[in-house]
Amino acid sequence: MNRKRSDEDYCRKETETNKKRINRKRLDEDYCKKENETNKKRMKRKRLDEDYCRKETETNQKRMNRKRLDEDYCGKETETNKKRMNRKRLDEDYCRKETETNQKRMNRKRLDEDYCRKETETNKKRIGKKRLNEDYCRKESESNVKRMANIRLDEAYVDMERRSNKKRIQALRQQNAFKLQNVQQMQLNRSNKKYVEKESVSEFTKVGSRNTTSFEALQQQFWQSVSVGQEYVCFICEKLLYKHSVISAKPPMYGQWICRTCHQYVTAGKVPPLSKENNMLMADIPEELKLHSLEERLVAARTPFMQIRELPRGRQLNIKGNVVNVPADVSTTVRSLPRRMDESQTIPVKFKRKLSYKHSVHRVTSPFAMCMLPIGLLLDEIFLTRCLPLFLVVRRVSWSETLTVSQTRVLTDSELLCLQVPTLDHRIGQIHFGTPFSRCLEAYAPV
Repeated sequence: MNRKRSDEDYCRKETETNKKRINRKRLDEDYCKKENETNKKRMKRKRLDEDYCRKETETNQKRMNRKRLDEDYCGKETETNKKRMNRKRLDEDYCRKETETNQKRMNRKRLDEDYCRKETETNKKRIGKKRLNEDYCRKESESNVKRMANIRLDEAYVDMERRSNKKRIQALRQQNAFKLQNVQQMQLNRSNKKYVEKESVSEFTKVGSRNTTSFEALQQQFWQSVSVGQEYVCFICEKLLYKHSVISAKPPMYGQWICRTCHQYVTAGKVPPLSKENNMLMADIPEELKLHSLEERLVAARTPFMQIRELPRGRQLNIKGNVVNVPADVSTTVRSLPRRMDESQTIPVKFKRKLSYKHSVHRVTSPFAMCMLPIGLLLDEIFLTRCLPLFLVVRRVSWSETLTVSQTRVLTDSELLCLQVPTLDHRIGQIHFGTPFSRCLEAYAPV
């Protein structure tokens, strides 16, 4: 066979014969399947050799380069690849893996500055060609508007965009070329009479709107501005702040609300000085220091004297004149408190459920309350209709004597009006016994 195959005609005929034989065999599906499996196993064994893999890759590249010189082949190959990729991209896992692979590949490539520069130029040319189409420009504008509207929902982004635009405009206004261009543009615009008329009308409307703002609109604006108080808590320093003092901290950046001061430190990569992580928290007030207003006045180091008046509009309070602070000796107040029972000008009272009981509840009351107690009872309709007929009529010799039961009967109206009750004289601080109940009714009856 070797001698025969040295003849080129024989080799050519043998090759044609083998092709025809193989083509006849490949009409059988079972044969094709077995052949594919055999080829796969054979290629796997061969590809274990690195030299073979390298040579195979080079051979395939050369073969594909020769084929791709034909435009028809390139067009067919592109369509075939599109169909194949569309079938693969129906699988979500494949799409996810493909995206990750592309990102890693592009990140590696973009480390090269030359590649980045070429990519930027290529993108500019590609976008420039697309923007020659009006439909593409319109769709691009709509998509950009929607995208920016979604991005600007984040107040932090809006704040950053505003500051960057301000810096950019300030830098542009410092350039002489920009100033000259702006002057030329304004001269060109003002050469048009319609533009001048519109400009004058707009200026007139602005001035008129500023001068003709109604009082109701200003009042509504004021109430709207003060309707929301310090309700926003910074999750770093835990301060209560107004709406304009905080930034909407969404999950991509923060967790809740953050004040602008802490935001500046965080964006600079620093820990805010007033952060709660630095133990800058307000300690709880001890129970000993939770004082009432009267207790605060008793232990105050100074007693302020001031003249407070109401303003004519709004009924707001205003301090008129000077404020005088009189030093107070707290030690004297502490030594005089608590007062003894004989100096407190009060009446000790013992409450018992029964006189035979030994145990009692001690309370302290004022003389004025003791005087007002019978008057309050006698002014009560329920007491007069239900409880008063059950009272025992007794004869009192003196206020200090013990009351004893003499007889049981119901008081008449004339006797009730002549009943004497104790009263308090505020001028001298003494109690009088002998004031008729009719006079008390005149003094304390509701108007």
